[in-house]
Amino acid sequence: MQLRQPYVHVTIFFVAVLATVYSQTTPLFPVACELNVLIVLDRSDSVKGGFNKSRKFVIDVSEELQIGPLKHRVAMVVYSGPSYRREIFPWNFAKNNEEFVRITNGLRAIGCELDLVLVMDFSTTTDPIIRFYKELAQKLISALKIGPHYTQVAVVTFATVGKTRTKFNLKRYKTQPEVLHAIAQLETSGGTTAIGAGIKEGIKQTSEKEGARPGIATRVMIVFTDGWSNKGPEPEDIAREAVSQGFELYSVSYTKKVADAVTVNHSMLESIAQDMQHIYTDNNFEQLIEKVRRRNLKCM
Repeated sequence: MQLRQPYVHVTIFFVAVLATVYSQTTPLFPVACELNVLIVLDRSDSVKGGFNKSRKFVIDVSEELQIGPLKHRVAMVVYSGPSYRREIFPWNFAKNNEEFVRITNGLRAIGCELDLVLVMDFSTTTDPIIRFYKELAQKLISALKIGPHYTQVAVVTFATVGKTRTKFNLKRYKTQPEVLHAIAQLETSGGTTAIGAGIKEGIKQTSEKEGARPGIATRVMIVFTDGWSNKGPEPEDIAREAVSQGFELYSVSYTKKVADAVTVNHSMLESIAQDMQHIYTDNNFEQLIEKVRRRNLKCM
């Protein structure tokens, strides 16, 4: 308690000052006024989406400061518990307003960020149902909060090994409309089916170069397929590799009767999913949407 009491006083004082500053049309603290500002941000589970609002408020109010070593000096503590995910930014960590905004924008809430990889079977056998895969994917994306601080989405399409492609990586699109539009524009490539190659391509989204957020975001991979694989590496082996890389791995099939569509190979769908609780169809896809959406709730 002796350690926490000073922070309480500082935090209350800081918020009161910010409320005053924010209401002014001219700077309250001119450069000639030396000022040390300590910011304390709570990003624990209990605050949920409040962290993102607090971060935005701090950034908005920073416009009233003239941050710099000889101007208004700033320090910041971001915490979630006594030690878990605590970050301490010392005095003068930001040399100017632009650096302060960049660093503060990079702060993350706890537990609500998601790196989502959709792996879609675009082989010849799925030609009659590809539009349904796209509809399911769009329905999922429509239920999520998309953005650099929330859910990021990548899409991989596969047919034969040589026709397996990353259509867009995790860092490509920043908004929900952009992702929905990109999925709508996907076109079939035709060819044999290499499920293993598709999953392997999806694993590349663990790289920070692709936009991944290791140690911050939960990794989820959803494979849309009819389960008929006849080319490339063994799907089961690559699926286990994906799980070992930290992915929650789901399989999704479309089971309604469609002209010229093949029957679903349930055995393969079971073998590539992480376990029996990670197998879904169009009949219970709403349950998968709700399961994935829970990751976003703290950001709402």
